[in-house]
Amino acid sequence: MDGFEEVGLSKLVRQLREAQGWTPTQMAIHVGCAQSHIWQIENEKSRGPRGWVPSEEFLRKLSVVCTTSPEGEVLLRQRLLLLRAREVVPVEVRGYLSSSVLLSMPEVFLIRLQKDLGRGAAAVVARVDGSCRLEGRLRFVLQGFGQLTAFEVVLVANAVKQSVDQYLLAAGYLSDGMKMLLQEYEGCVNLLEVVAGISPTTRRELEDFRTRMVTMGQKKQSVR
Repeated sequence: MDGFEEVGLSKLVRQLREAQGWTPTQMAIHVGCAQSHIWQIENEKSRGPRGWVPSEEFLRKLSVVCTTSPEGEVLLRQRLLLLRAREVVPVEVRGYLSSSVLLSMPEVFLIRLQKDLGRGAAAVVARVDGSCRLEGRLRFVLQGFGQLTAFEVVLVANAVKQSVDQYLLAAGYLSDGMKMLLQEYEGCVNLLEVVAGISPTTRRELEDFRTRMVTMGQKKQSVR
């Protein structure tokens, strides 16, 4: 998908068609739909802010006919489905569906992960992917397609029995201050691993305690 600018769903479909050198009729034939279907998709104004949107099935077929490799197909499918999701979710949460999730992880993280996985042996990758519930995404991440969230990085680090803080550091999820702390005190207690290992019940108890402390502080300020 290199060379395609960051655009909306309608414009991306048009870009894909033009990149293939197809007319709307030819694209319709390749995907297996009516020519009017292509026209409706490409003309965003005709659909309206809450109007008709292309189906997931259509976008999945489009990702197949417009790519030449399994990796390219996955990347295009994810991008098309992400843009579709941005059109159907409420405006208030649309910003969370950023296409930045389709960018690759930092090279230093990928090198570290490949080393810890034994250069990405298929059986090991599949096992870690399954234990972290990544639904087959890990092998594509290793090839530079897509990203892991900070929480998923923690899961992977635990799955391969590696340092959580070092994985988060390599993945770019630590602040500059935390990076300096870890670099200066390499032998310190790994607080991030401790936090990652806290049970859900303990997390809730700590959050309830924090909430009570904040409430008490607010009451004291109001009294003053």
